[in-house]
Amino acid sequence: MSKKRKQVIDEDLVALEEEGLVFVDNQSQIEVAQEESKVEENASKEEKVLEENLKREKQKFQADQKKKLDEAEQAVSKQSSKKKKILNWTFFALNIVVVIVILVIQLNGEGGVTSPQGLTFYGWPFLVLLIVFALNIFFDTFAVSYLMKKSIGKWRFGLAYKTNAIGRYYDYVTPLAAGGQPFQITYLKSHDIPIHSAMSIPLAKMVFQQLGWVVMSFICMIVSFTSSQYNTFVSATSVVGFVLGSFMLFLIVFLSISKNWGRKLVVIVLKLLQKMRILKSYEKQYEKIMKVIEDYQSVMRQYAKSPKDFLILFFTYMFHLAMIYMIPYLVFSMYKGFDSSLFFDFYVMTVLIDLASSFFPLPGGTGMSELTFSAMFGSYFAGGTLFWALITWRLFSFYYYLLQGISIICYDQFYGNRKHRWIQRKETLVEESVIFKQEQINRFRAERSKMRKQAKRK
Repeated sequence: MSKKRKQVIDEDLVALEEEGLVFVDNQSQIEVAQEESKVEENASKEEKVLEENLKREKQKFQADQKKKLDEAEQAVSKQSSKKKKILNWTFFALNIVVVIVILVIQLNGEGGVTSPQGLTFYGWPFLVLLIVFALNIFFDTFAVSYLMKKSIGKWRFGLAYKTNAIGRYYDYVTPLAAGGQPFQITYLKSHDIPIHSAMSIPLAKMVFQQLGWVVMSFICMIVSFTSSQYNTFVSATSVVGFVLGSFMLFLIVFLSISKNWGRKLVVIVLKLLQKMRILKSYEKQYEKIMKVIEDYQSVMRQYAKSPKDFLILFFTYMFHLAMIYMIPYLVFSMYKGFDSSLFFDFYVMTVLIDLASSFFPLPGGTGMSELTFSAMFGSYFAGGTLFWALITWRLFSFYYYLLQGISIICYDQFYGNRKHRWIQRKETLVEESVIFKQEQINRFRAERSKMRKQAKRK
């Protein structure tokens, strides 16, 4: 206990004794003061320990965030290299070749390919198709903008739209759709989104989109098993696609329920792959997988605390996927007219096509998407319209996103980035102006107060 505090206590007790209000034994007084002093010292020590722990946690968190950001930037730099660009354009050319091969096969088939002049075209289905496609983009944009609102407190629909477009473009030019997320992270960071938010937003988007995809795919697979009208080859490959696509989600749930058995399972699988010489480094892959799982679990814990946010994002992505899977039916209606009895069958078959092409390594499911579409819907597009239906479907499911991504990249390169830097500079000048104005006001008030005091003295 400090001398000053002891002196104050002594003076208070003496004053009370003189007034006859209290009599305190000096020894008891000292013991009470010592106990109070110990309590204060312990509290002070606990506060210091807590501050040190918080500081260490903050430093660890910042280091982890920086490491993840560095990994994302390295992935972006690799993808932006000349070799990768050449490879991406090669994949795009391969997609064109696949379409040409299908065209040749169709030309040599029984029905051939109807000339554009001979096609029957229905306007209302095309209008509905445009509306559904616009809703697909809206739901995707709304979800990312909602994540921004929860993270930084602002709705930024323009940035959300461009972030989705950039991510979708790089997903469609990289094998197994693995290139979009790093570009989304760096894009958000370059547009004044804090590092933590820039990394958590694309991850949360991926988690909820995959969750919706797994639920919808599972329902449609169950339906497909109850009927023999669906193509056997596509149904079999869709099962493989579902297992591979939902593996990470099921692994996260399994690890959440049983961490020890889950980790053992990951170790067994990775060691087996290393013995088969599929993996080079078991330790690096294990570390990567556990990091991904921890990130997934972190997102799920964060949004599980708010059922409202969880449900909004989950159903937003369910609606987003529903719009995508409605497109083939509307394409059919464009060339053959509305037939409501076929809607559900087309919807289920489209989900199976998506599952079948999801594990195909080429970008955008090149080759597998076209083959499964032809296998599933060939009997519905009689009279040489299958080729045009395929091209129309791929235009809305693949080529549009490539053109959209290229357009936004060019826009940012020639105008958008300069505009963003100009806005940043303007905001900085406005902020500096406000600070300068406040300093001038404070200086004026201080001088006025000084002059008033001098006037009173006179």
